[in-house]
Amino acid sequence: MTSIIVWQPRETIFKGSVSLSQQLNIVADSRISSTSQIQGTSTRILSDRAAKLLRLPFEIFRDEEYGPGCGRVFQGDIGFCFAGSTLSASLTYSLCASAFQSLRINYDEEFPEFEEFIRFICTAATSYIKEVQSPFEAFLTGSELSKKGSSAPNCYKIEFNPITSIVEYTKINLDPNGSFGVIGSNKVSISKELSDGFEGNIEFDPREIVLEKVKENSGPIGGAIQRAQARLHGFILLPNHTLDTSTDFKQFVGMGPKGSLSRVGNLRVEPYIQGY
Repeated sequence: MTSIIVWQPRETIFKGSVSLSQQLNIVADSRISSTSQIQGTSTRILSDRAAKLLRLPFEIFRDEEYGPGCGRVFQGDIGFCFAGSTLSASLTYSLCASAFQSLRINYDEEFPEFEEFIRFICTAATSYIKEVQSPFEAFLTGSELSKKGSSAPNCYKIEFNPITSIVEYTKINLDPNGSFGVIGSNKVSISKELSDGFEGNIEFDPREIVLEKVKENSGPIGGAIQRAQARLHGFILLPNHTLDTSTDFKQFVGMGPKGSLSRVGNLRVEPYIQGY
């Protein structure tokens, strides 16, 4: 499995007041594993280089009022951060990525609510989880399409309910001090560490917890650190400049300056940050 943490960073400013960040931070490890029954129950590592934090882009085209044709009127990203069945999650992601690349509306229609995207993803996930018989859970990040300015995006948690046999979603409130979300392995123990960390320091960085789990290199959590940032209508995968470089996901999968996956022809594989 894996472990994924999402939180809204904040910092203490003048006279002890707290400033909320305008983005969400997400951190995960990169291990895919399964439970083996050979010689007792044990964890079998399938890969330590799996991307769990994915950018799911979408584009909306509006039909022309007079005559044929349409024009692009909006493009944005959904953060797709999953733990659990890689097969079910990958099938869900692939279907949504195909469907979202060309969405069309009538010339006089308003943009849909962001939750309509969440519902679509949940419907796709329900179908594949039932078919594959292996569930996953995920954080989905994004903003209302009508929202402008620099406020932080929303975060939704989706998970399969075995009683109703459907994937359900819940909006997570990350505004209160000490708030966070956790999915994947060891949720109880990791939640306790996070609560203790935020209680002692409002600027606590949860990446350190995942880093320690990765360094232990045992059980379902391991491989490398992955870090992403969700912004208004955007989602980017980031390198880990402040952490142990031996567990930097970008270097680990060979995407560093000399890595075999660092270029597509003369194109550089680099995260895009608007304004830089």
